[in-house]
Amino acid sequence: MAINARFHRLSNVHRAVDEHIRTERRKARPDGWRLLRLAALRARVKARLTALLGGSSTPSTRHQAFG
Repeated sequence: MAINARFHRLSNVHRAVDEHIRTERRKARPDGWRLLRLAALRARVKARLTALLGGSSTPSTRHQAFG
């Protein structure tokens, strides 16, 4: 799949997940677990978009040891 097509597909998925999150939050009794799953999915899609654009897909987790 071409990068441009993949980017648009991931962008559409990200937008759809955002809409699901907004819809769930508007409910009288939002499902917290569903919101957590949707937020995690949105973060994974965003990481893939960032990686596709040449950025780092994960934040740096390197720590220097003291001693």
